[in-house]
Amino acid sequence: MPTLSDLSIDPFQSPRLLKVAEAAGDLSVQDMHDTVQDIVEEPAFGTHPAFISTDGKQDLGGGVLVGLSSTLRNVQVVFFADRTPLETGTVTTPDTGGLVLTDSAATFVTSLVTPGTWVVNWRDRSIGTVLKVDSETQCTLLRRLGGGGANLQFDAADAYTLFPVTKKELSGGNVVAVDAVGSGINAVLPTCLTQVVATRASSATTQEQADIRFGSYVGGVTIDVGNVTGNATSGTAFPVGTLRSPVNNVADMLLIQAAVGLPKAAFVIGNLTLSAGTLDGFAFFGENQTKTTITVSAAASTVDCEFAECTLTGALDGGSNLFRSAALRDVSGLDGQVTECSITGNLAFAAGGVVAFARCNAYDPIHGLPVLDFTAGGEITVTMTQWSAGLQVENMADADDSLVVGFTAGRLKLEPSCTLGRIFYHGFAYPVDDRSAGSTVMSFSSSTAVVNQSVLVAPADSLGANGRKVADLMGITGKVVEHADAVIGTPGHIRVPVDGSEQDIAVKQVDGSTVRLNEL
Repeated sequence: MPTLSDLSIDPFQSPRLLKVAEAAGDLSVQDMHDTVQDIVEEPAFGTHPAFISTDGKQDLGGGVLVGLSSTLRNVQVVFFADRTPLETGTVTTPDTGGLVLTDSAATFVTSLVTPGTWVVNWRDRSIGTVLKVDSETQCTLLRRLGGGGANLQFDAADAYTLFPVTKKELSGGNVVAVDAVGSGINAVLPTCLTQVVATRASSATTQEQADIRFGSYVGGVTIDVGNVTGNATSGTAFPVGTLRSPVNNVADMLLIQAAVGLPKAAFVIGNLTLSAGTLDGFAFFGENQTKTTITVSAAASTVDCEFAECTLTGALDGGSNLFRSAALRDVSGLDGQVTECSITGNLAFAAGGVVAFARCNAYDPIHGLPVLDFTAGGEITVTMTQWSAGLQVENMADADDSLVVGFTAGRLKLEPSCTLGRIFYHGFAYPVDDRSAGSTVMSFSSSTAVVNQSVLVAPADSLGANGRKVADLMGITGKVVEHADAVIGTPGHIRVPVDGSEQDIAVKQVDGSTVRLNEL
């Protein structure tokens, strides 16, 4: 078991002291035992009597163990408090009853003054305990000031200080202590400004604490930056990062994932902005496309990430990303697999990206067609199967770029910025070709349905190896029609010239069946 660096032993007192540093969190019996055993193995402790003995953890089966019981041998645990004042100031409104502290310049709420905070009135060194924080400028004490001089009240201009009480817990088993002659003593030495709770096991069994904690994360870190749950907090101490207590920032999310050894998975409640940092390989699971919007800034590294059940927007870094049941809105650097997603706005592909859309549709067709932006170039390959609704293609200007769309129904619109590359589509689609007349003609091919068969028609010299590869990806191998004299005429129309004029012609498919080409 790992030992704790913020525990130390003073062996020269009696009882000897096991010191827990101010910055340490709660202390478990298991961690205390392991750390003490590790410390006393050092040569300097070789001549000292035993410090601790622990019984328990016999296996009862089914992951259930006998509970831990530790005996501290002439040792007491000492927790140290954070003695940094929460607030200092002077009284502005007197209270002869010594119960109400008022300072018009104070910020008690902002300074996180809470019930239990200590009050010291420096006029007569009297002290008290805060019962409630009435406002930024007023606190009410549990009882009248005491322990000081004869004054025991708040007079105008009295100087005061508020100190926090540090709350600690000793848990995970039973702890007792004996002195040098074997008589029972308190296992915890009381110290100023601390409140220590030592929990007791009510039965003889326990389960492995590390396993319970690991299972509490349910395979990832829960993050709630906007505190939608009302329980989100910062830090890394358990249970922060679980559904019970979500973490409220990305930096601590990364620390929790690494420290606990969890998969790179984040369960996102509400909205999340990834503004910086290395998040490569992480999977982000939102509540749904309405409740969770994930915004990715260019400064964040998101290679090989997964996004699901969310609305995604921003700048990605390419890589083999996975998008499932998400809404993609104005996303750049797109690369990877997109399954059962809806898209809107501008989708700009990563340079050289290979993007496969499956069973996707337009998210908001009323406000314009989704745009596929090929600006990055570098042999971008995009395939879309079972696509519903329209598409607009822009900035395809690399001869090696390719787009293949299998429409269930929709419209394909080519912008004038498309000058090179290859586009193939089949299914029920209405093409709108707005390329400028002087642009380089692309291999713009279509299919027609003949007796429920899809046929990809193209000039024999324009399909090429890449075109055949695309046909294979679309599952239409064996249904490709090529004719040496086929030409691309009016946009969206393919004719085969016969006897000097364009007309229909019967041609043979690869499988030998006969189809008739019609004007598309």
